[in-house]
Amino acid sequence: MNGVPRVMSVAEWSTHCARVKDAMREWVKRFVTPISMSAEYGHGVSWGTGTYLKIADRHLLLTNNHVIADVPEGGCLAHLPGPTDDYVAVVRPWCRVPYPIDVACTPIPSFSSAGMKGAVPYELIESEYAPEQDEVLFWIGFPGFTADRHDAPTEARQRMTRFGSSLDLPGLPMLSQVIRNWNGEDEKRFDPAVHVAVH
Repeated sequence: MNGVPRVMSVAEWSTHCARVKDAMREWVKRFVTPISMSAEYGHGVSWGTGTYLKIADRHLLLTNNHVIADVPEGGCLAHLPGPTDDYVAVVRPWCRVPYPIDVACTPIPSFSSAGMKGAVPYELIESEYAPEQDEVLFWIGFPGFTADRHDAPTEARQRMTRFGSSLDLPGLPMLSQVIRNWNGEDEKRFDPAVHVAVH
């Protein structure tokens, strides 16, 4: 094609994005974990998403500060390091930075690479967010509700253990892009110095 980029049809682009999303889900699933919350023995609810991070020889569980801030009195958080489907309680205190950064982490016992999970080496974390123009961005999270995007999150839709069953939380992968030329107008909590808007 003499160096001229080929333009994909909408159908080709959708198929390509689906393949990328599936491949990325397979690649990152070993680094992420659902976070559950339990306020009573034998009962847990889906609570958030965490990422395993390795700094030197220490493992950390990384999540958002609002995940920690919303835990009710007496509640306990747990993560799922594998290889079994048993959640492991978080027992160490959290280091927290509130909004607008909204991040929290805690040390966790190191786990062997023979298990299902691994940790992202700290050296691979960028010092700042700087996507290329039109770069496709990937996320994965563990939604706490079975509701669709605009449905109200009701108790009946919350993912939880019932009748002794394990808490099975499917990871939801997403692809998106940065919204060009948007500075957060009409969005009071948006701070362009630390936030980026995505589609």
